[in-house]
Amino acid sequence: MTQPNSSAMTAPPDTRSRVAEFDILRALCCLGVLMIHISGYISTQPVERTSFAGIIVYGLLNEGVRYALFGFMFLSGLLLTLRHSGNFKFRPFMGKRVASILVPYLVWVVIYFGVMVHRQSQAGYSPPPALDQLYGALHGAGSDLRIVASWVLFGTWDHLYFINMLFQMYLLYALLHRPITWLLASPRRAAWLIVIPLAIYPCWTYFHYLPAWRPDIHLPHLLKFVTKHATAMAFEWMPAFALGLVYGAYWRQFMAWTRRWRALLWVTMLGSLAFTATVTATPPALALHAQSPINEMVANGIIWLKSLGWARTFTFTHLRLLYAFSFTALALPAAAGLMSRLGDARPGWLRFTLSFAATSFGIYLIHPLLLYLFRDLPTAGQGISPRLYSVSVYLYLAVITLLVTGLSWLITLGITEVRRVRWLRWLPKLLFGVG
Repeated sequence: MTQPNSSAMTAPPDTRSRVAEFDILRALCCLGVLMIHISGYISTQPVERTSFAGIIVYGLLNEGVRYALFGFMFLSGLLLTLRHSGNFKFRPFMGKRVASILVPYLVWVVIYFGVMVHRQSQAGYSPPPALDQLYGALHGAGSDLRIVASWVLFGTWDHLYFINMLFQMYLLYALLHRPITWLLASPRRAAWLIVIPLAIYPCWTYFHYLPAWRPDIHLPHLLKFVTKHATAMAFEWMPAFALGLVYGAYWRQFMAWTRRWRALLWVTMLGSLAFTATVTATPPALALHAQSPINEMVANGIIWLKSLGWARTFTFTHLRLLYAFSFTALALPAAAGLMSRLGDARPGWLRFTLSFAATSFGIYLIHPLLLYLFRDLPTAGQGISPRLYSVSVYLYLAVITLLVTGLSWLITLGITEVRRVRWLRWLPKLLFGVG
């Protein structure tokens, strides 16, 4: 088998700074996920409790951190190229992924099933529908079987789908390792690893939104299932993963390309963000306009944007991808330059950032549990999040971000550290795949 050209596939010369700059991006991605979920609370609140300025902040903040999942997937591809471009064995590779990804995923599916049951009980359901559906599936009810299958495949809480999808991507990489390595051996062939996923992506996007755009089309049950869960499947994130693979193989060339086209990347990033943030802010802005009219020109622009329908959604999806790529392409050289300037120095903020990155998998898994506690478990009749939000949207964002970020990091770090206790080594391995 042809091996990648060693001169082309050269990692950054300083291995220590290379790992640190990747960890800086990983920490940014982890923080981005937290901010997506924290800011998403704003869209669930009655519009009269939010000002027009608050809606703008929501749009910019929620879309401004949408590089997060792209960045995670990009880093996964990049690190696979750097670590597994030579000798590769399927069984050890997948065995490690089963232990570090699939087992924790299934454990957290069960944990969040319990949270889902508790939430339904708190809402007044007796018995909770989730228990009825599980009982029905165990007794062969077709509709309940599909629901339970979706729990196993895509999670019992919204964020878990990404963990399963990450495992799918590793499995695809392992199955296709030989052709991928052959493609990466030549710059011209490697380009196809980028071109093919990018060519498929618009078709996949159209297929994903087909039921919403064309409700008159009746799809078979399997295709309906696929369209419903399209974002949780490997094809959705293939462009990011493939870009990471090629970026890792031709690191120096990409760094030079990024420096050369830095201005264009900035324009692309800011332009894409302006459009996606506006689209995201459109529904609450229109609802606010209906109750308390805003600037007429602004309102007409929002109404026109909404009238674009499927074209707006199609453009939005691709500009979000473009924004995430531009951000990532700019962030890596910036992190590399920062590490180069720091040299051997390790200030406190950097040590925290690297620790935050090292525990990012656990933080991703555990943070929705904290958000649930703050939002839905009442304290003197009301959750902490609603109390803060009733005072100020900015107070809510500041306090909940600090609480969720700090506590999820401390809890994950604490559980990870118990592996030093002999009889508790199983706990971090079971929950976070470390041990």
